[in-house]
Amino acid sequence: MNDEEILKKCQEDIKTTKKVVTETKELLVQYTESVRTNMSKSFEVSKKEIKDLLLNYF
Repeated sequence: MNDEEILKKCQEDIKTTKKVVTETKELLVQYTESVRTNMSKSFEVSKKEIKDLLLNYF
């Protein structure tokens, strides 16, 4: 490989890496939002269960 081919290959690798990083970032954002949503729902259920238990106990 000559210098020009090496440079071209490196540029392609950089583009691929940027694409993968961008896609990974998007997936992490989606995952984080999903976890927040599920935790919020779980917390709401827990609050309701605790309230029901307390009401039934007293």
